[in-house]
Amino acid sequence: AIKTRKVIDQALGGVLFIDEAYALNGGSENDFGQEAIDTILKAMEDHRDDLVVIVAGYTELMEDFIHSNPGLESRFNRFLHFDDYSPDELTQMFSDKMEKSGFLVSADALARVKELMEYFAGTKNFGNGRFVGHVIQQTVSQRANRDFTTEYRDILPEDIPSIRSLIETAPNSMQLYDPAEITDEDHRRTALHELGHAIVMCDSVPAQTPESISIKNYRFFDF
Repeated sequence: AIKTRKVIDQALGGVLFIDEAYALNGGSENDFGQEAIDTILKAMEDHRDDLVVIVAGYTELMEDFIHSNPGLESRFNRFLHFDDYSPDELTQMFSDKMEKSGFLVSADALARVKELMEYFAGTKNFGNGRFVGHVIQQTVSQRANRDFTTEYRDILPEDIPSIRSLIETAPNSMQLYDPAEITDEDHRRTALHELGHAIVMCDSVPAQTPESISIKNYRFFDF
């Protein structure tokens, strides 16, 4: 609470931006996250005229976070959703970052990068720019393994990592998976899970009854 108040005092008259805010909601016995949340909520009430608080993170995790506490629900009631970058934008991001680092990416290599972006885009915890950084890291590593001495800055198609290698080397927080390995049973379980959410919402919040449930890139369940 003391450390949180110190940060809040620094933000007075401006904005307190909390990225990956759901990390505060750890829930363990020795976790001070709830104490931090309580301190923030009190500050939002006490300094409502001179403090803006923005919490950010992945959509589903943020929804769970906001709905975990009535105080959070009542105070955070304005939402901004930012769409994922498109495969073209992610590919351009890769190209720009590589060029800034002094690498020369061939057209064929860039085409392979775009295929990766199209393949993984839209998967859960994809990460957008973080995924681009992961591809860059593995590309540079693969280039070094191929030939570190001759024209090292040239990036060829064989330097672009494979789908499998990206999954195997991804940090745990990214939780990459291969979309092609998702089975119909996986889709069915996801559909039933989301249907369960909708049924609960119909019962508890009639005014927000959804018209349909969408399992992205798969099928629709209407009721």
